[in-house]
Amino acid sequence: MTLKMENPFTTKMQLKNDGELLKILKSSTSFDYKAVLAAFYELEKRGLPLTEFVSLKLELEEKFLRENTNMSNTETSSYSKVIIFASSFLLLPIIGAVLLSLNLFDRSKKMGILVVLLFGILYTLLSLLVLNLFTYPFWLVLLLNGFGGGMLSEFFWNKFMRDNK
Repeated sequence: MTLKMENPFTTKMQLKNDGELLKILKSSTSFDYKAVLAAFYELEKRGLPLTEFVSLKLELEEKFLRENTNMSNTETSSYSKVIIFASSFLLLPIIGAVLLSLNLFDRSKKMGILVVLLFGILYTLLSLLVLNLFTYPFWLVLLLNGFGGGMLSEFFWNKFMRDNK
């Protein structure tokens, strides 16, 4: 089963004796649920009857699967740095800001959403103001959009999308 292989507590539980492992199962609320699962799997591997703990095992496996499913959905729904830069460069930086904000929304980073959207709005307005002064030369549009896209895809991405929680 994949749950047994992905558990960081598996090697620690292999070193414990049966009594210590049973104690972990009996006081499961005092331990990380992954540690309890690893203890259960180790006792199961040793051939001990664990019928009284089957419902606990199922509950913890469900929790483990639910958390891992949520993480994989978040990873697959994210817009890449390239998409954010390209949409900012070819359209407007506010478009890239919205895409980056959607990534941050998936990761529940509310402060990042506010900062990125505020940057996108203010930068787009400032760019339009500058462009009105120079009657919209195409090279300046690309330069301003490229700089805004670079800020979003490098600075704000590194600040809010890194997994340093």
